[in-house]
Amino acid sequence: MELHERLEAGIIQSRNGNHLAAIELFEAILQQKSDYVPALYHIGYNHFLMQRFELAMHYYERALTIEPDNAHIISEKAVLLFHQDDKEASLAAMNRAQELEPENPYRYASRAFIKDAMGDIKGAIADYQRALELDPDDAVCLNNLGLLEEKLGYKEAAQKKFIRADELAKKLGYSFKNTPPKPAESADKFSNQQADATQPGRSSQPEKPQPITPAETSKRQPSVGQMMWRIITDSSLRSEFWEFIKQKLGLTKK
Repeated sequence: MELHERLEAGIIQSRNGNHLAAIELFEAILQQKSDYVPALYHIGYNHFLMQRFELAMHYYERALTIEPDNAHIISEKAVLLFHQDDKEASLAAMNRAQELEPENPYRYASRAFIKDAMGDIKGAIADYQRALELDPDDAVCLNNLGLLEEKLGYKEAAQKKFIRADELAKKLGYSFKNTPPKPAESADKFSNQQADATQPGRSSQPEKPQPITPAETSKRQPSVGQMMWRIITDSSLRSEFWEFIKQKLGLTKK
């Protein structure tokens, strides 16, 4: 079996929740090519999903030793640090990912999430605004920017963004789900910009959701299974908690 075939097979296992089987396939790749960064990344990510955080960091660091400027893996390292409640280190890592990909709106949206968690609401707003300059139709950023504006008392501005976010979601056949706010869950739900990317070193742009499978609606053309975000938002209290597991944006289907 070729490396890329074994990688794709592992990604399918990972996507289906078979993380140990996925790791076994990725480790077989490393037996053929010990410095194969996509395999190192995916082993780390699957350990992350199983909450084996030290192992996840070990493989991320191995990958970064080979590709120190891999913005995606640096971003995932930031996610892991955030999950471990090391927000300062998480922000530093995300700053580096943003420096490497200054035109990627996901970097700003991710950093905004961290800044908000650290109490830097104005900094978070600035990053969401920049993300929306790069991707004006991102429903997640619109919704989350509205949440922050509402915190600062800008009710009218926030409401406009909520309405626009809902409009964008409904065009895709989705609606926001009423869910009690769960701020404590934010960290571990924050993960995975592109869990299914076969080449995590590639510069990535956030894609728009499709009801069943990820589809290409961004400027570049990723493979099926490329990143999607998942967010479930309380539409009455508008309290955010992101769920970055395998999909970029998965709102609740009607």
